[in-house]
Amino acid sequence: MNAVTSLSRSGPSIISYFAEAIIEAGIKTGLSQGLAKELYIQTLARILILIQTGLIPQRLSEMGTLPGVINQAGLNFLNSMDFKSHIVDTILASKKG
Repeated sequence: MNAVTSLSRSGPSIISYFAEAIIEAGIKTGLSQGLAKELYIQTLARILILIQTGLIPQRLSEMGTLPGVINQAGLNFLNSMDFKSHIVDTILASKKG
């Protein structure tokens, strides 16, 4: 499988899998499934707009860790699990398969 096919086929699956996890987390924090899903959709839409306007994803992550934003603990947890490398390895594995 070539790189374009690997990314274009794996990307939606990974993003959908991640969406499932975020929605599930929202439900576990007390939100209804509908509200958790809507909040995820709104968040994803805002991120896509920012990326389309030229803001790089790394900068978006950094913005989420500014004072007053409670995201730092979550990002620290993902980093401790080497989350980004796992996503990269998933795409690379699909290229081989």
